[in-house]
Amino acid sequence: MAELTSSTVTANDNVTVTATSSSAIKATVLAASAAVAVGQTGIGASIGVAVARNQIGFAAIDPSSLHATYAAGVSRPVSIAAGQSVEITKGLRAGQVFVYRGTAPLTDAGGLDLNAQDYGNLDAWSEISLQRSPASVSALISASTVTAVNGVSVTAQSRQSIEASVFAGSAAIAGGQVGIGLSGAGVSVENVIASAIEASVLGGSITAKSLTVLAKDQSLITASAQAVSIAAAVGQVAGAMSIGVSIASNRVDNDVVALVSGAVLTLSGGTGAVVVQALTGLDSPSFTLNGISADGLTDAAQTATNDAGTVVDAADALADAGLLAALKLALQGSGEVVSGSLRVAVVRDALKWSVVDQAGRHWTIELISGSLRASRTTITATSSAASVAFAGGMVAAGVS
Repeated sequence: MAELTSSTVTANDNVTVTATSSSAIKATVLAASAAVAVGQTGIGASIGVAVARNQIGFAAIDPSSLHATYAAGVSRPVSIAAGQSVEITKGLRAGQVFVYRGTAPLTDAGGLDLNAQDYGNLDAWSEISLQRSPASVSALISASTVTAVNGVSVTAQSRQSIEASVFAGSAAIAGGQVGIGLSGAGVSVENVIASAIEASVLGGSITAKSLTVLAKDQSLITASAQAVSIAAAVGQVAGAMSIGVSIASNRVDNDVVALVSGAVLTLSGGTGAVVVQALTGLDSPSFTLNGISADGLTDAAQTATNDAGTVVDAADALADAGLLAALKLALQGSGEVVSGSLRVAVVRDALKWSVVDQAGRHWTIELISGSLRASRTTITATSSAASVAFAGGMVAAGVS
């Protein structure tokens, strides 16, 4: 917090009140599992699971204070209705409490297995064991008399970022007269950011050439969740089953406020301005790519054909590589971090393109008034799952 309260300030130049907050989380989670079985009867089973939860501006609540309706692993209710809750007591989600939001009750005459529910399904369940406690950034002039020869500025800026990469791999191989291979891989990544950013002038008086009150949010989430599962079985009788699941949930929940209230403003010099802005999203640096046209960007997005619609030849591939190299330099020259090579996709022909680097960072490029303007997206998420099952024998079955 930066604050000027109940004060009298006279300056021969500018008066600036600035508060800036920056925090970053970088997380990498890897899980790998493999099983091999060989014999008259060979059974190989493998499971790989990776979970990442990253939070800025949230605090955990003691689950005992929430008085959950049921406890997973302890209770086996025959039904759960909307509004009833479940506490997870063991495993990767231990300590979390979820409330059921589904429209139809969950039922099982034999008793519901609460450890087997899909708590990642946001349409059916929502977590209540997290309390929003936003990271606060505040710049304030309150009940003060401020006189400046030039300008007065009040700025609150928040830069919160999460980069998460999660991978799970699983492989099972079985061989014998009877071979059975079972493999499963699952990943879940959840990232949330909550901030409260406020720049304000409350009461008092400001006399200056100009007044700028700016609250700015620059939150960023980059997430990658990948699951790969392979199952293989060989025998006279062979069966293979492989399952891959990938879930990604990302949320930015920020309050951004710029405010002038109850203050007497006097602009000296007759040419000053009052600017009050609340902005959310990353900076959008503007730059010009000399010698590269919108057609060139579109051509670089076409990996199979060139701009004439024919198969890409060596000269066209070289031109595309040069354009992508120039684009990378332009982004870096605007202060952006770029990893590895770039890929381009057309969003709107001759007007808008999407650009992604090898780390998953994403930019949007637009042609505005003859110049190319790039902006980094607030949330970039990639979630993928791959599953392969192979079975070979006189009698064979593969399920993926």
